[in-house]
Amino acid sequence: MPTLTWERRGAGWRYTISVPKDCLPHYPSRLLRKTISETDRLKADELAHRWAAEMAAEFRRIRESGSPLKSSISESEASWLARDAAREFLEGDSDGRLMGLGQRDDDIEALEFYLTDLQVAAFKACAHGDTRGLIETKAREALEKCGYRLSEDSLAFKDFAMRLAGALSEAATAIRRRLGGEYVPTPISEPPPEDASRAPEAYRGHGREAGPFLSECFEQWKRKKARPAKTLLDTEAAISAFEEHHEKRGVLGYARRDAITWRDSLLHRKTKPLHARTVSKKLSLLRAVVQVAIDDELGGLKDATPNPFRNTEPDIPQSQRPRTAYSVEQLNALFSSPVYAAGERPTAGRGEAAYWLPLLALFTGARLEELGQLRVDDIAEERDITCLFLLPEAGSIKTGEGRRIPLHPELKRLGILRYVEAIKKAGKERAFPELERGAGGKFTDSWSKWYGRYLRETVGVTDKRITFHSFRHTFKDACREGDLEEEIHDALTGHKRGGVGRSYGGDRFPVVALAEAVKKISHPSVTLPEPWKAKPE
Repeated sequence: MPTLTWERRGAGWRYTISVPKDCLPHYPSRLLRKTISETDRLKADELAHRWAAEMAAEFRRIRESGSPLKSSISESEASWLARDAAREFLEGDSDGRLMGLGQRDDDIEALEFYLTDLQVAAFKACAHGDTRGLIETKAREALEKCGYRLSEDSLAFKDFAMRLAGALSEAATAIRRRLGGEYVPTPISEPPPEDASRAPEAYRGHGREAGPFLSECFEQWKRKKARPAKTLLDTEAAISAFEEHHEKRGVLGYARRDAITWRDSLLHRKTKPLHARTVSKKLSLLRAVVQVAIDDELGGLKDATPNPFRNTEPDIPQSQRPRTAYSVEQLNALFSSPVYAAGERPTAGRGEAAYWLPLLALFTGARLEELGQLRVDDIAEERDITCLFLLPEAGSIKTGEGRRIPLHPELKRLGILRYVEAIKKAGKERAFPELERGAGGKFTDSWSKWYGRYLRETVGVTDKRITFHSFRHTFKDACREGDLEEEIHDALTGHKRGGVGRSYGGDRFPVVALAEAVKKISHPSVTLPEPWKAKPE
């Protein structure tokens, strides 16, 4: 068995094997490395020795046959590969519909001809064992993609081809149902069976022939449109973590099972396992980056190139599912907590931001950063109606479009105008001057973490689905209870809906109409705090 050397790598270990001289032509480098995200050295060693045994078998195959590809396949993986190939066929059809491709009569007719050819070939394979032609080609492609080269005269190859024929025939039937107007969802990707092997090291795409690296896809993705600094940082971190786990190689060198393996390592690692929602976000970012490269045919990628990160997001437990609105009890607990009842201003709460940001969010539905970046001049009048102007010039606006929200009477009663006037007199430009930009470019990054701790530890709200963003859900609920038209409260919160034309300052929602709508928003069972008081000088 090859000799293993090891070194500490972050929270895990990196192992290295030297490729024998007579096998070097099949590999891009003399050294092969594998990072194992396992803090327990003994368990990491066990996994590393399994990898070394696999590599020893691969080296033997090269010496015996001149190829690292495997010549046998287990029954469980043959079944899984057939189902996965059929699922990819359905997924490609679904993606085409989502992108509006294949809508012409000629395209539909061509697809129907292809489905007929496929089902005829599948029938011949399943009924008579005749896998020649289309089924044989698809079986060979599916096997080689996963590191197998079976003799086409072997029983193993024929068995796999017949499994594949049956699965593809079912997929073709599903596509025909779609053509008939029926909604047929694409099945969720299944994890590979435990005895599934990976594509041999020599076929995993380390060089330019394997397409662009993830970092190159990332640069292409960045060029497509401006993105928030935090999104860019999160994406770079996800790429770095994925490449550390699987080593840097071209996109064509990664398979879906690589993404699934990485996903599972993040969810189940011993030290600080990540939440499913966090892992889902990382995979979504990587999927988006690669998809842009595929769509733009970067570095030789084609439209038909499979995206290894598609359909790999984990199931999200109930406790991690989307954020929800505050209950009356939770709001009453918040507004009777020390910040409001005793006038406390924790250092991390950044002065008066601790008092005003939750109240502003409750009565405007604005996002945290939209409020945190406010300038004193962003609270101004339009047609004698005082409004909160949320503008791209101030910083991050998710939709990129500004909007104005008439100030709720309760905010005026609580003293927001007195507060803004005091900040102006102090010569400050920004409404919450103690908030400073973080590494991600946002004013509220650190404040958001403080608020989460304050909510859990001081206020006593333990439901992790309740966050600052929950104020938006609370505001939307209040809009519905106030019987506001959905288009009105979408305009107030900056939500966009397809087909509805809206623009900031447009005639569709005059400020007078918005002000009347805002007056209908109330929280009758919530006990609001005492009005704001300036600190004595």
